[in-house]
Amino acid sequence: PGDATHFDPIANFAAIKAYAGVGALLTDFSANYVRSDGTLDLTADYHPSVMLEFVVPTTAPANAPPIGAGGSANGQWYIPVDIDIFSPGQWRSMSSSSVSYTYINKGMERDTDDPTSNDEIILSDPTCSLCDHVAGSPQARRPPIRRRHYRL
Repeated sequence: PGDATHFDPIANFAAIKAYAGVGALLTDFSANYVRSDGTLDLTADYHPSVMLEFVVPTTAPANAPPIGAGGSANGQWYIPVDIDIFSPGQWRSMSSSSVSYTYINKGMERDTDDPTSNDEIILSDPTCSLCDHVAGSPQARRPPIRRRHYRL
């Protein structure tokens, strides 16, 4: 979502969260190569990116272990969802022992994993711009191609 040359992950957070799934809860957020205005140029050759991790609450799978044998003490299960935002328009190749394919990255990739009962630290949805983080940083005066990693 948004302008790939001036991508603001906070302004587009609602769309990103919706892509993660209904009821998604944020557990991790990081952004690389953030410019001083809080945006990223996802088309740049220095590979800026945003990585978000969510969990979506779900019911225990049929083969879930009992409490005390690896099962959840609180009964809560989650589906882990990773969202990676990078290089829209880039050709990507994937292969495994039985299949290979090529596709065009449209800007956001979503990857899910098997349900887990791991206790998760749920973060509040971000409300302030990355610009606010950058402005208070000594890195704000550096050129935009310098590596700046922000973790909320």
